[in-house]
Amino acid sequence: GPIPTEIGQLTELFFLGLNDNSLTGPIPNGIENLASLSELAFWRNTLTGTVPTELGSIEGLSALKLSQNRLSFFNFSSSWPFLLSLDLRDNQINQTLSTSLDGLSALTELFLSSNRIPGTIPSAIGELVRLERLHLANNLISGTVPDDLLFLTRLTELDLSGNVGQHCFAYSSCDDEPSYCCEEGGL
Repeated sequence: GPIPTEIGQLTELFFLGLNDNSLTGPIPNGIENLASLSELAFWRNTLTGTVPTELGSIEGLSALKLSQNRLSFFNFSSSWPFLLSLDLRDNQINQTLSTSLDGLSALTELFLSSNRIPGTIPSAIGELVRLERLHLANNLISGTVPDDLLFLTRLTELDLSGNVGQHCFAYSSCDDEPSYCCEEGGL
């Protein structure tokens, strides 16, 4: 069933995990009232619709884990100043990555694999200077990898596999030495 709207009345919650509960429908209005929330984890459900931008107003919200749902939209250009980890893997996000990502400048982890994200990787990705892990595998991303990725000096994982039109797929830290792993075909 749906997430009850009354959940927004639990204003002292620090962590909210409703994983693997067969939840359906949208993330309800009022959830932004959870002003003490540090981590929101709703993975492996059947949630649909848009991730509410109002969640970005929660000052302590550092982790948003919404993988394995049917969510279709996340406003990448909205302000999420405290968010360190965003996990939207295995959803139905079908929008291009925004050319403005400065609202996500605190991110250290961005997981968007296995969605329907089309287009190219924007050069604005270089603005996420704290990023350590970036997973964009198995989307509809095409074009070349922007040079701006080279400015992400903290990056230890980069997975672009399973896309179209690019050559290098993954960047990983093996024995503390960064290396590029390239495959033929695809991204």
